[in-house]
Amino acid sequence: MIEEAGEVTLNANSVLDAALKNIGLPVSRIFRDTTDSGKPAPDVYLTYQLIFGENSLLADDGDEGMQSVWRVYLYSRINYMDIVKKVVRALKKAGFYGVTLEAEQYERDTGYYHISFSARYLEAEDYDGDN
Repeated sequence: MIEEAGEVTLNANSVLDAALKNIGLPVSRIFRDTTDSGKPAPDVYLTYQLIFGENSLLADDGDEGMQSVWRVYLYSRINYMDIVKKVVRALKKAGFYGVTLEAEQYERDTGYYHISFSARYLEAEDYDGDN
């Protein structure tokens, strides 16, 4: 776990963010970063979010880990098949497992294809408050 501004966050967030940024595309959590609103939207970008987490690896009446499920969204106006492979490889290399690819969608109003991935991550740590 990581302590961030007084709250506990999952290492998985940092791991996922770094893995996706290594692909070389714009990446942001939940929504596309629009700080460069004067520039046109990129042809390809990724977003991600935490779907849920649950205690895992129960041992000696304590929680010894946290399993989290994350969703990654690929938005693309160009052929994205090679990018799909890069995302899957990056997720697996970073320690995510159970990677699934969901149905593609086309957004007529934006011209983006929208492809979702789900992936699981297991952190073996003490989550019951006993440091």
